Amino acid sequence: MEKPIVIHYRFKFTDDNRVTDYLLRLDPKTITFIPPTDLELPDWVNLEFNKCDHCPLDPKEHQHCPVARNLAGFVEHFKNEISHTEALIIVRANDRYYSKQLSLQEGLYSVYGIIMSTSNCPMMNFLKPMARYHLPFASLEETIFRTTSSYLLEQYYAHKRGEEADLKLDGLLFRYQEVEKVNEGISRRLRAVTSGDADRNAVVLLDSLAQVLFFELGTSLESMEYLYGQSVQST
Repeated sequence: MEKPIVIHYRFKFTDDNRVTDYLLRLDPKTITFIPPTDLELPDWVNLEFNKCDHCPLDPKEHQHCPVARNLAGFVEHFKNEISHTEALIIVRANDRYYSKQLSLQEGLYSVYGIIMSTSNCPMMNFLKPMARYHLPFASLEETIFRTTSSYLLEQYYAHKRGEEADLKLDGLLFRYQEVEKVNEGISRRLRAVTSGDADRNAVVLLDSLAQVLFFELGTSLESMEYLYGQSVQST
């Protein structure tokens, strides 16, 4: 049996030297988040608690929102923290080491992005390949590049299976509309249970990214075209 994919996040708080460690574990075959087994789940993770408007899950089969359930441990730990608290974030993943001084909301944004995309939410599953090759602290341009490249690779495999490939990225545009709805649903849950704003603003950052990606797709990715334009033709 293959060992889980492990991504280690360490938060070293600047103001009081606190150190908090988290291990994110993913199933290597399904790229699904493996939650801790000893976590007591709060009521706000129940599926019907501020359920996303477009959620297709049947409460008879799913007691908990899969995203909320997997976020619970982090939310409970950071629910009283302030967004702009400074921390050195250290990440060990895929045989690589990353570190950066960031606000807490930016560090949580990175963690929450992995968890939300690997929790088997039907609206988020398309992001699992990106989570498998997680890039902490990615810039907006890097994220646009990775997202569209991942989607086009998916379309290549669809073509190999004899299916119609979506080279216009219409399907990706639709998916990010759905992601925005998930972000809003999770935000509603967090507003109901947190007194600090670090958790909430981490999701706000994720939602802002989804909105920018939606805008970029609507402009046919013009901001990235320079990478494949005149400079490529002249080589």
